[in-house]
Amino acid sequence: MEPEMLARLAERQAAAAATNLGERQARQWVIRVIALLLVVQALALLVVSGATGLALNWRRELGDIMLSLRALDTMLLLIVLVPVAIFEIVTAFGIWMGQSSAWLRALIIQGLLLIYSLSSYISGRSQGFIYLLMLLCIVNVLYLNANDVRFTFQSRRRASRPPRV
Repeated sequence: MEPEMLARLAERQAAAAATNLGERQARQWVIRVIALLLVVQALALLVVSGATGLALNWRRELGDIMLSLRALDTMLLLIVLVPVAIFEIVTAFGIWMGQSSAWLRALIIQGLLLIYSLSSYISGRSQGFIYLLMLLCIVNVLYLNANDVRFTFQSRRRASRPPRV
């Protein structure tokens, strides 16, 4: 009976190891997807910022006594979105590397971008990319709040904390 119990125990350990390996691979896939979503969103922000900035005739705008409202809106867009896009790329790299604080940073970025989008929408600015930005933010927030993603970063946060005395 002793050898049978040892055989069963070995089978259970092998099954648990295979399950852990499968879960680890699934979590790595989830982390890669959210990191790529963040990079895509950051690149979209940079492209929109660049296209909006290049669409203006800056020589004429800077030659006038006062900037036009369109130029001021463009400057606001560049001042807000370019640093957020850079911070988002850094956060995506942190998620890819498995930093436990990257999940919270990603949610903060999505919140900031949603606030910007909603304020632009309410103020009546005619920026066509706002709807796409809102959609990307909503998809990212939903994906960041998925059970697999939250569990992955919560377990890492618990593992990185020192034990309470």
